[in-house]
Amino acid sequence: MPQSEGGYKLFKIGELFNIKKGKRLTKANMIEGNINFIGATSSNNGITEKIGNNAHLHPAGTISVTYNGSVGEAFYQTERFWASDDVNVLYPKISMNERTALFFLVPLIKKGKVYGYSFKWTKDKMEKDTIALPINKFGSIDFKYIEELIEGLQKEYIYKLEAYIQAAGLGERSLTSKERKAIQEGNSHSKSVRIVDFFDVTNSHNILKSDVVFDSGKTPYVTASEGNNSVVSYIDYKEDMKETGNSIMIGGKTLVITYQPTAFFSNDSHNLVLCAKEQQARRENIQLFLVASLYKSLKPKYNWGDSISKAKIQNDTFVLPMTPEGSVDYDFMDSYICAVKKQVIGGLLDFIRMGKETHS
Repeated sequence: MPQSEGGYKLFKIGELFNIKKGKRLTKANMIEGNINFIGATSSNNGITEKIGNNAHLHPAGTISVTYNGSVGEAFYQTERFWASDDVNVLYPKISMNERTALFFLVPLIKKGKVYGYSFKWTKDKMEKDTIALPINKFGSIDFKYIEELIEGLQKEYIYKLEAYIQAAGLGERSLTSKERKAIQEGNSHSKSVRIVDFFDVTNSHNILKSDVVFDSGKTPYVTASEGNNSVVSYIDYKEDMKETGNSIMIGGKTLVITYQPTAFFSNDSHNLVLCAKEQQARRENIQLFLVASLYKSLKPKYNWGDSISKAKIQNDTFVLPMTPEGSVDYDFMDSYICAVKKQVIGGLLDFIRMGKETHS
């Protein structure tokens, strides 16, 4: 990898970017279209909706940064977009292409993690905050180093990802007859089941961010954020505060639902941990199916102002596929998720090949 000539130097974000606050747009006022709506999310490059409203659009080549909700999530936008009022948009004062922008996202995200729901990363704070950037021997930002570094990393990870997929035997795209049937026909038998009849539900422990040291261990520290399966770091902490692995966690305020394959620490006692009562249900593919079913059933019911809780979930139900005989159809769930995985991996392989052509 290339080396920066002059080390690193702190730069004020306000000296590098003009910062503009996004504009509120309610769902009721959204019209259909193909314009990206960037909201307070950490997934899908910040895109939460596609809209036709075009009164307050920001141009491509800018960076969106969430300052409320999923605080500190930063994305480079390659198309014009509408930013919600939970988002600040950074207009570069410096020369910035896509590779440069991808590099800038890292220190921006790192800086943003200092903030939270009750301590928002407002426009005024952002303008005064600093980020560390590599400099050349003249003390200016070392754009040559940045571009060479990002180009090298892109090539390295494309090849590593391709090698992993092939070594793990995940490159097989053809579906078995059972998988094809699961995708094409679905399951004609289903039943609403009380969540507490299927899962043991507990409140998670409450471990504050201020009480842990990020990157201090190997156990996931899980929050109610959307990105990276809700894992924000890996830490070492008190063993008796761990949550049971091979379980499902529901973010109490955000209703982000994730499958956690190993034991983990939780940041909030409002989060719920769901452990399937039947051993058959505690397989990865089944758990992933259950996550989707839970989300579909619970998402329309809860929001930030009326969040889920252990008391409320006692009366909630979700839908499970059933066999004609009336038992839970675990075989269907497994086949369905296997088929989805193959389709996703197939798309990923296509993306990798495009990346290799682009960076060759």
